[in-house]
Formats: sequence, structure tokens, C-alpha cells
Amino acid sequence: MPTYLVVHTKIPATSSGLSTKIKGAMTEDAKWLYTWAQLNEEGKTMALYCKWEAKNPEAIKKVFEKVPELPADGIYPMREIDPTE
Repeated sequence: MPTYLVVHTKIPATSSGLSTKIKGAMTEDAKWLYTWAQLNEEGKTMALYCKWEAKNPEAIKKVFEKVPELPADGIYPMREIDPTE
């Protein structure tokens, strides 16, 4: 299945239960793999960069329709690059 980078810059003040809500909204067509958090100098989360495996971008959009607290700024197709090559 293709992989996508989902970017979030509108981070809710509290993320309590957000991971559980996202996992509950996932389908066999869209699976959240992991996330990197961009921090500022004070350690506050400024953006989230999430790797997803999905049939297509629309499958990911359907997940976030059920999680309006964390809107996606963009969904971008990805490919991995081996730094040893």
C-alpha cells in the first residue's frame, strides 16, 4: 500500500484521548504508522508529521472527518530513500 505524509499545524491545546480517537477511526484502507513532532525552543509542539499507509489520500481524509480536532493541512505521497545507496 502507498505511504503518505500527513501534516498538522493546528495542534489542540490538549491531546488527551486523541490517539485513541484516531486509531478508532482507522480502516483497513488507512493506517497510521507513526508521528514526528516538531518542537519550538520551549519544547512546545508546533507541528506533527505523520506517516500513514493508505489506499489513497481520500481514505486518510475520511479518518480525519471523524477527528475534526486535528485537521490535516496536507496529505503528501511519499517514498523512502535509502541513504546508503
